[in-house]
Amino acid sequence: MKSLTALVLVAIILAVIPGAVSADKEKQLIIVNNGNRSKREVVYAKLDASGAVDQIYVVNHFHPKQKMTLTDYGNYESIVQLTGSVAPVLEGSTITMEGVEGHYYYQGNMNSNQLPWDFIITYRLDGKARQPLTLSGVSGRLEMELGITRNESVDSSFFDHYALQISIPVDPDRVIIEEASEGFLVSSAGIEQQLNYIILPGQETVIKLVMDVNDFAMGQITLAGVLMSFDIDLSEMEEELEPLDQLTEGIAEFAKGADQLKRGYGDLLSAFRQIKSGAGELTDGGRQLEEGVGELEQGARTLLSEGNRLKKGSRQVLDGLTMITDNLPSRDLIDSFDLPEFSEADIERLHQAAEFIEILGRVLEILAGYEDELENLRAILQELIELIRALDLPEHIVLPDTPAGWAAYLEEKYGFSDPLPEELYQQLANLGKLSKRYGDFRELMEILSDLLASLPDLDLSATEMLGEIGQLLDKADGLVEMIETAGPMIGQIGDLIDGLNELQRGYAELHSGLTRYIDEGVGGLVTGIEGTDAQLGLSSGTSEYIGGVSALNDGLNQYYSSGLTRFSGGLNQLASGAAQMRDETGDLRSLFEEGIVEKLKEFTNEGYETVSFVSERNTEVSSVQFVFMTQEIPPARN
Repeated sequence: MKSLTALVLVAIILAVIPGAVSADKEKQLIIVNNGNRSKREVVYAKLDASGAVDQIYVVNHFHPKQKMTLTDYGNYESIVQLTGSVAPVLEGSTITMEGVEGHYYYQGNMNSNQLPWDFIITYRLDGKARQPLTLSGVSGRLEMELGITRNESVDSSFFDHYALQISIPVDPDRVIIEEASEGFLVSSAGIEQQLNYIILPGQETVIKLVMDVNDFAMGQITLAGVLMSFDIDLSEMEEELEPLDQLTEGIAEFAKGADQLKRGYGDLLSAFRQIKSGAGELTDGGRQLEEGVGELEQGARTLLSEGNRLKKGSRQVLDGLTMITDNLPSRDLIDSFDLPEFSEADIERLHQAAEFIEILGRVLEILAGYEDELENLRAILQELIELIRALDLPEHIVLPDTPAGWAAYLEEKYGFSDPLPEELYQQLANLGKLSKRYGDFRELMEILSDLLASLPDLDLSATEMLGEIGQLLDKADGLVEMIETAGPMIGQIGDLIDGLNELQRGYAELHSGLTRYIDEGVGGLVTGIEGTDAQLGLSSGTSEYIGGVSALNDGLNQYYSSGLTRFSGGLNQLASGAAQMRDETGDLRSLFEEGIVEKLKEFTNEGYETVSFVSERNTEVSSVQFVFMTQEIPPARN
């Protein structure tokens, strides 16, 4: 901010200095050192065309009002009397002049070639470096650079307090200036023009010229060093300073506007944060919606798949029911049937028959181990059955019910003396016990006869008969169970048929509803989620919605981070800088006056005491000037 203020001040200084300098008002007088022993020094130097020092000599000027002997000091190689009738005498570094009155000049040729400034002049012709004395008569694009730097081996007060005026001669018939370092003034000197530069005290710089040359030649470059001293009367600048008050007011208004802009931006930023937060919530909600739609789609697909399987199974059930009902007789036909009824006694007889078959099976299991004996036994049994049938048996006969009784019975009745297995006797004893339960032995023999009569027809071994017995036993058990279970229901077959028909019709309606639910309901749900070629689905719509919301959120984030945030930093700096500038320029007129006075002190050399260039022993020096000239670049010889 201070640099900004300084820049404003310098600009104003440059604008108002001409008027202030030209003010017609009496200045404060200063005392000039014009004593009888005071002197003026003019330092001359010859430079070659590259800027190097060839020779330095000093012209010393005295002006005593009365005849007197003068003493001067300097590191001279030699001295030359320029005026007067008395020659100066050089002894070491002391110069004595006796009987001098009025203006008196002498020249001292210095031993040193050191100046307060170092000069370096370089040339490039068409981009190639050239020595200055080789440029006579050349043509082309010529670049010249004149570098000016401080010489650290010389008293720095001259470099810090003396300005350099540089005059570069230009022959318009030979040289056209295409480019030049800024800050020059053009003046005319006869048929030539001069480019004039002012180098302020303490400055190091480079002056650059780009020229289009034809048959090139250049005269001597002149460099003059003078103690810079001028004065400005600020009281004469009232009219020029008046706009500063308006500028102060304008800066204050600007700072106020910047502060209002900052506050307004704060409100904008707060509102934007709310929008950004809402967009973030929309994005989060959209993602949850997308996840929910995904789960819904997956569930609907699963439901549709399982529903199709259920529909297929339901169709199979319906087809089965339909097949059953199609094969059922009519109710009238069922009512016309004289269906049997089973009493408890009938069921008991069936149980006893099944038990008998089971006992017979166990007998055959024993006989299976005696296959040969069984063959004989079968013949004997067959013969026995035939004898029993041929005999005129009483109505009731009692069979033995013990193994021993059977052994005796068989031997007594049939002469069967070969012993049988104990297990067979035991099973025959069981048959005896069972015959007592039947009470009618003849009936039992008839049953046994029918069974044995059927076995030979099967042409089975004992083992095979066991299998057949097992099947008969299973059928008997199944028949008993069926009769026990279904017997009471036989009278209700008509109602059963009616119920089956009603069940088929009801299930047909259920299947129809199930089909519509799966095809139209679940299928429609899946279609609505996935969409069709002509209609956007919920899933695609949700994805587009998420994409849009995400893009909005990303755009808001980018706008916030790349735009608003950066703009906020700049705006805060603007408001802060404007407030600081307002505070620092609250009294711009006074600041300007103080600044210009401070700045002018650097150029007016206020308080600076002129010192001798040739010797610090010379204490009465009223002025020192420097004049340097370079070697010319002469025209080419024809």
